[in-house]
Amino acid sequence: MLRNDAIEIWKAGVAAVHGRTLVENAVQIEGPNLTVKNQTFNLDNFDRILIVGGGKFSHFMAQGIENALGPQLSNQKKLHGLVTVPDGSNEQVSLNFIESAECRPAGENLPTQRVLDATKRMLGLLETADDRTLVLALISGGGSALLEDSTPPLADIIAATNWLSSRGADIIQINAVRIAMSNLKGGGLPRAMTAGTLVGLIVSDVPNDDYRFVSSGPTFEFGDELHSQAKSVLCEFGATSESGFPATAIAHVENGSPPKKTQAEVFNFLIGDSDVARDAAISKAIELGYEILPDVLSDASTCEQIANAASNWFSGHSATPQCVISLGEPIVETGERAGQGGRNQHAVLTAISKLIGDGPTNKFCFMSAGTDGEDGNTSVAGAIVTDSDLAKLSDQSAEISDSLERFDSHTFLAEHGLVFDSGPTATNVADLRVLLRG
Repeated sequence: MLRNDAIEIWKAGVAAVHGRTLVENAVQIEGPNLTVKNQTFNLDNFDRILIVGGGKFSHFMAQGIENALGPQLSNQKKLHGLVTVPDGSNEQVSLNFIESAECRPAGENLPTQRVLDATKRMLGLLETADDRTLVLALISGGGSALLEDSTPPLADIIAATNWLSSRGADIIQINAVRIAMSNLKGGGLPRAMTAGTLVGLIVSDVPNDDYRFVSSGPTFEFGDELHSQAKSVLCEFGATSESGFPATAIAHVENGSPPKKTQAEVFNFLIGDSDVARDAAISKAIELGYEILPDVLSDASTCEQIANAASNWFSGHSATPQCVISLGEPIVETGERAGQGGRNQHAVLTAISKLIGDGPTNKFCFMSAGTDGEDGNTSVAGAIVTDSDLAKLSDQSAEISDSLERFDSHTFLAEHGLVFDSGPTATNVADLRVLLRG
């Protein structure tokens, strides 16, 4: 029962941040006016609407735009454009006016030559914008790997990203360096325009909703401080050519000059984030009869800390069913020879290792899964374990320790039926963790 409840709670949170739903809720059409939040744009001032963007579910966001405008207005305003998405996305949605270009393998969150080619076409579309062009930029998590126009070679961009990720750099740190290496990131979309208006519709997957860094900020100008921030990141992690960090990337970060200012008028709106998912998950848990307790994982920033806090909470007792909802993306330093897994699976397996032996006597369930349906280098969203599962693993301590040391959590969890495969989710706002006891 607890396993089913946890999955139902998780799915409720994810459903609330579906890309199409977020756009349809954010974009309102009334007469000649298009309103996003409290900002109104008179469509009589525009002859055409151009769509650009990228991310793991930007195709669903594009569908939301087509639904919001409707076919008559879409034809009248010559709606067209291009968004970049992972492979397999076009099987999930049908678009009538906007192109959805599949550019990278699903589950491999790194840019490809197809990304470079599609981004070049996108920038070409933006170059045609004039004063009577309204550009809607659809930005969601995963766009850093789906939007790229860089000076360093593609192989060096990939190597730099992998180098930082393997050493535990967080998403803000990684994206700061990505921005400093890129011509597209950090405001490159509006910079391609010589006139017109760009409206960014952004769904955040970054901590503390600093949504400038979502997809490395392709609609935001950062100014001189960005290169200083990127230099600090390289210094903090000891990124030198001797350490294996690409020399071309170092040179671009250290010697790059601030990009030119945009000539377009730019508006950016946060239309969805982890708070929306949290509220929906809490509502579902209450509906199922759970008492909601404060997030005991709120101060945990690593998988080890999450596992410690979760196992301590499960050891507590309650006369009534209780639930904790937590969102975030913990840091895990995998090294360069990691096996199969991701931070969600690693956190769950680490918790299992702590619970075995001196585990709780009451019923519990721990679920941790990415809202994007992906976890690390695997095709599953995460993992889930209950007290019943734990009882079956009592003699597996050595195998679990070995899996954790090799950062190969997926292999063990999959063998024991503990992985959670959500399939495509059409969103990405962080990892969603559900803790149940009672």
